[in-house]
Amino acid sequence: MGQWVLKLLLFIAALAAINYPALVNGYPLLYSDSGTYIVAGFINYVPVDRPYFYSWFVRHSSLWYSLWLVLLAQSLILFYVLRLAVRYLLNLKETFIPASLLLIGLGLTTGLAYNNSQLMADVFSPIALLCASILLAGKNIKSNHRFWLVTIMLFSISVHSSHLLIISLLAALLWLVRLAYKRNPFFSERKKNHSTLVFWGIGAWLVIGLFNYWLDVGFKPSRTGNIFLVARCIETGAAKVYLDEKCPDAPADLCAVKDNLPPHAVAFLWEFGTSPLYDSVCMQNGWGNCWIEKDKEYGQLVKNMVGYGPSRKVLIDKCVSDSWKQLGMFDLGYLTPMAEGSPVYGGIKDFFGGEMTQYQNAAQYHQTLHFETASKIQRWTVYIALLVIVVFMAVAIKQKHYNVAMAFALTIIIGCLINGVVCASLSGVVDRYMARMIWLLPLAAVFFIWQWVLLKQNAKQSSD
Repeated sequence: MGQWVLKLLLFIAALAAINYPALVNGYPLLYSDSGTYIVAGFINYVPVDRPYFYSWFVRHSSLWYSLWLVLLAQSLILFYVLRLAVRYLLNLKETFIPASLLLIGLGLTTGLAYNNSQLMADVFSPIALLCASILLAGKNIKSNHRFWLVTIMLFSISVHSSHLLIISLLAALLWLVRLAYKRNPFFSERKKNHSTLVFWGIGAWLVIGLFNYWLDVGFKPSRTGNIFLVARCIETGAAKVYLDEKCPDAPADLCAVKDNLPPHAVAFLWEFGTSPLYDSVCMQNGWGNCWIEKDKEYGQLVKNMVGYGPSRKVLIDKCVSDSWKQLGMFDLGYLTPMAEGSPVYGGIKDFFGGEMTQYQNAAQYHQTLHFETASKIQRWTVYIALLVIVVFMAVAIKQKHYNVAMAFALTIIIGCLINGVVCASLSGVVDRYMARMIWLLPLAAVFFIWQWVLLKQNAKQSSD
């Protein structure tokens, strides 16, 4: 009886630790994208600017009753995956208490709680990478656990366009490493897991394409991905270089303003009154219609800009420099007020009317939320974690002891690097792109320390 009480108390503490920003705020944290995620799921509409799957998750996990239940569902999925990590990476049979303690520690010292408290698809970024890491480093994974790891990983990939590219690149890299070290015992012992990761990591393109086809938006991973790519080319300056040379053979709407293009991708995408993306004709049926009408033409434009040497050089140079910046930027940033007139107000009013008083009394309804202290704590936690990983990895390499913790840490590091490069190159430098995953580094450091403790204990028992 005492064990169950302890587990219950630790579980409640873990849930509180990874949701405390929302608890302090008085309501789940909201981002401008949260409005689309709320509405699209309830009206069964595939948004033009993002995948449908997180909207579907919000609709069903909320039980049409409360957005707090969405945070609970996110927390339970994370807790389950972390228990599998403890089981197969630390080789512990009892996983409930260790997973609870890990969530408490990570929730209080990293941005995990900040991301888990938000109504955003970013919460599934680290979950996708964590599932992939377990499949890579774990051994003798039970078939039912492998099934759930793959299922959760595929869903986590599907909720955000960047996840698809990140996990696919990780899977492709694993496949190349396997070819080079196919006789290595580490890979041979995990052959089935690795085949599963490579197959589904790359096969996710097909799965998501089929889902989108079924949802009547075409057999493609993104409904209007070319719009975002053009916005990025405009922000980097590559579009200006191309248009100066190729107009009037380029799209007329861009050639008309080639000397006065929006300075940032956000301005091109969302400033309806000034952006060349919108015109009076396409806006008659709503701004989303402009995206749909121009996506194909802009897709050809992206290919042309990449194929044209001068604009390609500008684009590559900017992507490289931004990638370096992104890797070092993982503060929690701030959240703007979400009051009446904000992107989320209508969705909450229409579908969660019973929570309007609670929503209107939340701190974020009235003011900008800053997280400076939490960012400072996270920075020190990450720096210490990196030091621990480097030291233990150097010792492991020197002693030629390539253990599971090392494989897990390398996967997390590589995954975070890919995440930073992909997001910075295709979208731009934003703190939240790295903040959403960076808490996995302290987790890897803890696994390294635990592995070292176990090795010391085994060595002492052997000597005795």
